[in-house]
Formats: sequence, C-alpha cells, structure tokens
Amino acid sequence: MKVDKKTVKYIIYARKSTESSDKQVQSIDDQIRLAKARAKREGLNVVAVLSEAKSGGKPGIRTEFNKMIEMINDGKANGILSWKLDRISRNPQDSGYVHQMINDHKIHWILTDGRDYSEDDDIIFDVESSMDARYRKDLMKNVRRGMQSKAEKGWRPCMPPVGYMNDRYEKIIVKDPERWDLVRKVFDKFLLGTTNVGQLTQFAEEIGLRTFRHRKIGGQPLSYSGIRSMLQNKFYAGALVYNGVEYKGNHPALISVEEYDRVQELIGGTHNNRPQKECYDFLFRGMVKCATCGYAIVSETKTRKYKNGKTQEFTYCHCSGKCKKMDCPQRKIYINEKELVKQVKDELAKYTIDQEFFNLAIEALAEEEERRIGGQEEEIARLQKQQLQKKNELSGLRRMRYSGEITDQEWFMTEQKDIEGQIEGLGNQIAQIEVAEKRWREIADETFMFARYAKEDFDSDSLERKQYVLKALGAELKLSGRTLVCSPVKYLIPIQKAVSKTEEVKETARTCDLQGSNDLKRTIISTWCTG
Repeated sequence: MKVDKKTVKYIIYARKSTESSDKQVQSIDDQIRLAKARAKREGLNVVAVLSEAKSGGKPGIRTEFNKMIEMINDGKANGILSWKLDRISRNPQDSGYVHQMINDHKIHWILTDGRDYSEDDDIIFDVESSMDARYRKDLMKNVRRGMQSKAEKGWRPCMPPVGYMNDRYEKIIVKDPERWDLVRKVFDKFLLGTTNVGQLTQFAEEIGLRTFRHRKIGGQPLSYSGIRSMLQNKFYAGALVYNGVEYKGNHPALISVEEYDRVQELIGGTHNNRPQKECYDFLFRGMVKCATCGYAIVSETKTRKYKNGKTQEFTYCHCSGKCKKMDCPQRKIYINEKELVKQVKDELAKYTIDQEFFNLAIEALAEEEERRIGGQEEEIARLQKQQLQKKNELSGLRRMRYSGEITDQEWFMTEQKDIEGQIEGLGNQIAQIEVAEKRWREIADETFMFARYAKEDFDSDSLERKQYVLKALGAELKLSGRTLVCSPVKYLIPIQKAVSKTEEVKETARTCDLQGSNDLKRTIISTWCTG
C-alpha cells in the first residue's frame, strides 16, 4: 500500500560531478531551487537540505550522501527529493543500498523531476538506476575512444603544457603568444649547462612565466616539479606521448630533438638541485670533481688579519670529503682559487685561435660544407630513387592482389610488410643524412666560436659566461692534488693540434716564407675539416 506523499519526511539531495568552482557552477543552486519549489507547491515536508560536489561514479566517497543514508536509518527521514535519479547515484553499490532501503520500507518515496518512485516501484527504480550506470560506462568508453583517436592523429586530447594553447575554432594546438618565447628562454638558459633546476625555477619566476589562466584557475609561477616536468616533456620536441605510446605530433616544436636529448643529459646529477635559501657564487661549483674520490670540489674562504688592522680574504678549493667509502686524502690539500683560475687560463690557451685563423676557418668550413652538400644531395637522390622503386613495387603488388592474381593472403601480407619496412628504412636513412649534415656544421661552428672567444669570455666579469666556458671546455675537469686535469671534448683536440703546429712552425722556421702565412693556416684548417 502506497504511503501518502505529504506524510513523508523528505531530504533534498543535490549533487554535481566536479569539485571545480568554475564548472557546473549553477547546477546545485538550480537543483535545490527546483526541489524547494515543488515541495512548496505540493505541500511536502522537507526536514534537511544536503548538497555536495562529488562524483557519483565511485562508492564511499560522498560524505553528504552517507549523512543522508544515516538520517534515514535513524528514522529522521523516509523520503528523498532530488532533481534526477542519477544525482542520487551512478554506481551499482550505492544504487543497490538505496534499493534495499526501499524494500525494507525505510524509504517510502523518491521524487525526481521526471518520475516518482514509491515502495511498489522498486523494480523500476532498479532498472533505471542500472541504465544510468550503463550510460556512464558507455559515455566513458566513447570519450576515451575519441581521445585515443585524436592522439593517433597527432593532436593532444587534453590541455597542452605551458607555452601552448588550444585553438577552440580549429580544434588544434597552437603557440601561446604570451608564454612561447618565455618557455624558450627557460630551455636556452638550461642548455647553457650552468644552471640547475632550482635556479631555473627562480629564473622562470623572474622573467614572469606563469601557468595558463582559465577563469579562476592558473596564473601561478611554475613550481620546481613543474619546471622539471617541463624539461622532461617530449611534447616540446614535437612528440606526443599518450597512454604510454609515442606519436608524431602535429603541433609546432619548441626545441629540436637534439636539444631535448641534451636537456635530458643535463637534468641529472647536479642540475636537479632544489632552490637554496642561500646561493654561493663559487666559480667551480659543480664544474670540477676530485680526481681521487669523484666528489665535488668546494671552496672555503679564510680571512687574514694584519698588525696594521687591515684584513684580506683568501678563497681555497679542496675536495668536499663526502665520500663515505673512503677517507679522501685530497680533503686536506688546498689550492688557492686564483691559482686554479690561472691553470684554467693556461688550458684555454691551448685552444685559442686569433681572428685571422678564425676567419680562415669559417671560409674553410663554407668550402667543406659546399663539397659535402654536393655529395649529400647525390646520396639522398640515390636513396629517394630506391624509395620510389619500392613504392611502385608495393603498388604493383597491391594491384595484383585486388585483381585476383595473388590468392595467398598470408604471403601477400608478409611481402607487403617487408616492402613497407624497406620504404621506412630508406626514409630513415635520408633523415639521418640531413640531420648529420646539419649537426656537423653546428658542431664545427660551435667549436671554432669557442676557440676564438672562450678566453675572452672567461676573462669577463660574468659568472655565468665563465661557467659556460668551463662546461664547454672539458668532458671532465678534475683536481688532482693542486693540479687541474682536463679531458677536452673530442672536437677541441684537432684545434689543439692545429694551434700547437702553428706555434711549432713559428718557433722552428722564423725565416721561412710560410711562417704566419694564410697558406700554412689554411692547410692546417682544411686538414681539420676533412678529418
């Protein structure tokens, strides 16, 4: 027997699916307003109004829903007034619990905007609750399938990282004009190799880099973890990683693949330090290691007081002594920082070239590049011809399959896959030749620029420029006792030999016609370029 609606004590329950204040912002207010209007119109007894911003898809996470169930179990209410049935629950467990309470006569009526459910309609309630749960599952599958399809087409199916933005009209990802250049500055700063992630976080804040602001969300400086994630995000190099699979993105790349790889090398070791309250401007910080234990070289400043009242500060460098496996003897060997700087300058002198040598080097590089480009174009043309032949071969194979000349499906699929693999391999060879040629010129230019200006940069007042020179100078800089041991990068070794050979000729052939001439230098440089 149905209980009269007017004798039931109702709880108005309203819910929206998200906790974000800028989404469905009017939803709860509208639900409560409509429920109260109906209660007033039909003379219903409302004992409580409960609302929350929680998903109904998972059981056990809604506090107000649990409070409503508790009130009904305590006999304080025996009816629910809600906008839609799916506001009460969208998961089988909570729906089943409400259904059981209807069977136990604890809930007499559930009133919604489209339909009312009494104790006699418990089966209808069960069916429609199941339909709501099924709709939620189907919707989730459709959304995920759409997002996967978008990723396979090369477009990120969610919010892009800092520096990019969604074009709502074209439905693509474009450059963020406000942040694009700032993000590039952050990458350029880190690529110098003299800045760790902690210092980079402070730099990003100083230049005004903020997260994208949407309504009341965003517009904040990037945190340490945010900067670190940005440096490790391959999206900036033109790739798209979704569900663990990497796709080629259609968005504009901020950095090259080579720059991305370089960033990943730098992000380890001393380049991941968090911001410190106090920053010590030590020239060799993170640049030189102990030759015995491999730990960092640190500095220590001593103050000497003289009888006339004057004081003088001296900075000494030594092993940090933090190795726990051994008591490093280098810990007690001190070297004056000025003496260490002098040794660095002596090392730089081995790779320093004059302006005349530099100009000739650039000319020789241009000639070498022109020669290499000719050979490169011939090789690329040869590979492209082979690739075209394979494409024609693949087209012919498919025509034979469609015309019925080939009936063995397994053989056809194997042959087709083999030819497609050969086409892809030829394409990769072409790309590698183009990248290698570009990288060759970049390395050559960087090497000669270093040889020409490194000494001047190290003599400057800029700590960052000095540290950049140290980073570019050697793959390893180690302190053995009071001696700096340098293992220069491989591209500097031919420069060192060229400089040494030029000096040798100057010393042994002071009256020679070739002494100091362009012909001698050009011969040396051409030998270096060819090698």
